[in-house]
Amino acid sequence: MEDQNYVFKMKEANFAKPKLSKGKKICRIVVLAIVAIIIIGSLLARENLFNEMPIMERVCLICAVVFFFFDFSDKEIYTPVEMRFFDNYFVVYQVNSPDVNLGDKLSINEIKYSDLRIFKIVKNTHQLEIYGRNMRVTDYKYKPDGTLPDMPTKERILDEGAVIIRMLIEDDKGNESKFITDIGKIKSEIEKHSPISVVLVENWRDPKNWMEKR
Repeated sequence: MEDQNYVFKMKEANFAKPKLSKGKKICRIVVLAIVAIIIIGSLLARENLFNEMPIMERVCLICAVVFFFFDFSDKEIYTPVEMRFFDNYFVVYQVNSPDVNLGDKLSINEIKYSDLRIFKIVKNTHQLEIYGRNMRVTDYKYKPDGTLPDMPTKERILDEGAVIIRMLIEDDKGNESKFITDIGKIKSEIEKHSPISVVLVENWRDPKNWMEKR
């Protein structure tokens, strides 16, 4: 196996729906059963049983449906990202949490330097964006015991691929300093250990945001 020249580690932040507690799952089932009984009963009786309920019971049922089925609250979770640089290519490892819609899996993105279109950091959002051609993407779905399977879940080569990372760097004491990142240091470290030229843009309106590696 080829030796890696350099490894850069960081964390990324994602917004995700919080996991449901066991109690909330049970309450959802109960509320869903009540709603189903009302609907089926209304069809059999050919009248709206919901309107026949006392007003307070109707209000309580509506509130229960909204509370247990329409949870708009998001939480921010932090997952590890690792970039490994080799002589002719680099690899981005992303661990996707089960809280994130992408699922509980490890994504491995391999890109040749010759196929890299642009490697940029958008300063105001602390977002790292990598665009390339012929990107090899390999996913491993974690087993219930937290280990990885021997064979990947999915493999593909994308004619046009992208890796988007909302960067989160720990401080010297290991604390998560939310988006307080030394972007200049990241740029210099990556450029020092690879042929990549990191483009820094202020925001998405910046003309450099639309540059491509020639």
